[in-house]
Amino acid sequence: MFSANKEQSSLKERSRLLYAQVDSLKESLYADLLERFRQDKTIGEQEAKWKLGIMVASISTALFSRALAGNKEYPVIYAYFKIKLSEHSSGGESAIEECIGLIADFMNRTDYDPIAFTDTIALWLYFHIRGKEQLMIDETTPYLLVAQFINNNFFNWFDEAK
Repeated sequence: MFSANKEQSSLKERSRLLYAQVDSLKESLYADLLERFRQDKTIGEQEAKWKLGIMVASISTALFSRALAGNKEYPVIYAYFKIKLSEHSSGGESAIEECIGLIADFMNRTDYDPIAFTDTIALWLYFHIRGKEQLMIDETTPYLLVAQFINNNFFNWFDEAK
């Protein structure tokens, strides 16, 4: 009993830590994008979408940690993030639902492949931020860079506590 309560408490604490980390990360990662891709004016024009996208993709990626698979606390943790993202942006809840759905579809169809997973996150970011229906490959570099960072830092994020 004590062990289960400790695990629940730990997951809730880790959720709060994750949100704080991602909330801070969005600022530094966005600033880095502005610096690296000065010629891409759409980055500056879409600041709010970039920041929300970074937060949503990071949290969504972390939610696919092995530690949360089948965990009875998952719905509570997911609801926490939906609420926090809704407080951050009016489109936060729908964005995380969309991103989680895309990742779930990907993960249900294939085994984890870091390159394919990064591409999936990059595509979600691209269409979420650009709002386009057609992919322009020459515009994808910033999205791939952010997706690679997110995949490297947040995939199985909750497993680190174990």
